Amino acid sequence: MFNHTLPQQFLTEFLNVARGLEDMGKRVRNPPAIMDLEARFRMMDDFGEHGQVILLAAPTAGLPATPVV
Repeated sequence: MFNHTLPQQFLTEFLNVARGLEDMGKRVRNPPAIMDLEARFRMMDDFGEHGQVILLAAPTAGLPATPVV
């Protein structure tokens, strides 16, 4: 399990700004634990004291942005 997360609202806004990346959106929605932290925590329960530092997944927030955004 990767330590990345991609909140649904971020992905929605990202795809609104970054035209032509809809396929990327399909790929990142596939593993539920990337968007659903409760699902991630349930998976982590199987690993006992395992912990993670949660990071925002690529693409970064500034990648598709322009100075106007």
